[in-house]
This record gives sequence, structure tokens and C-alpha cells, in this order.
Amino acid sequence: MTIQQVVELTSLALTWPTILLGVAVVWFYSDSLLRKPKTATDWLLLGICAGFIGQTLDNFYWNWPWTASFLTHPWKDDLVRSGVYFNIFFRQMLGITAAVCHLKAASLSESMTKVVFLRIVGLAFLAGALYGLAMLTLYVGGFGE
Repeated sequence: MTIQQVVELTSLALTWPTILLGVAVVWFYSDSLLRKPKTATDWLLLGICAGFIGQTLDNFYWNWPWTASFLTHPWKDDLVRSGVYFNIFFRQMLGITAAVCHLKAASLSESMTKVVFLRIVGLAFLAGALYGLAMLTLYVGGFGE
């Protein structure tokens, strides 16, 4: 076995504890998902759950491309290419949800005003839109394909 194969095998072996412990965290704190009205602590726990749901689903998906890579299975390239679709929902959307929940918790305490909360979230999405526009401009300008 090469060093790369040993590292891939180690990563594959660690994926399942990561998934199962993530499920346990969400299960343990899931009561905060249903509680109304939500306190700052509830929003913080909701963010933790969203983060762990995202990382659990992300690890579950990426287990398969890495398994295919380790076994030199012909599906590897297709699974890796498909990963971007799963990343949007599992990594980016749930990561954004987790961050917004954490910031919402801060906005309910003395550490942040609601205006600052809205500005931070708005600026984050503006940065994403500007980056997307820059990439589209480069792509149309001949830097893509």
C-alpha cells in the first residue's frame, strides 16, 4: 500500500464515527428544533444541529467517491463530478443555515444588534453574488473551457 492509500483508508475508517457521532449530536439536541419561542440558546443549538446535519450528510456522500477511489472503481470520476450538487445542499446551504442561527443567537443577546446581524448576512450574500458575477465575467471573457 502507498502512503496515499493508507491515508485514504484512514479517512474512510474515520468517516463512520464522524457520521454516527454527528447523528447522535443532532438526536440529543433536536428538542431545540421544536421549541417556540426560541431563545438565544435555542438558536445556538439549532445552528449546531444544522452544522452537524450538513457535515453528516456531506461525509455520507463523500464516503462513496473516496471508497470508489480506494477500490479504483470506474464510478469514481462520476461520483466526484456529482459531488458539487451535494455540496450546495449539504455543505453550503446547511453551513449558511448554521452560521445564520449562531448569528441570530448573538443578535438576541447584548453582543450584537439586529441591524449588525442583518448587515453581516447581507454582506455575506453580496460577497457571494459579486464572486459569482466575477467568475461569470471571466468565463464569458474566455477564461472558461
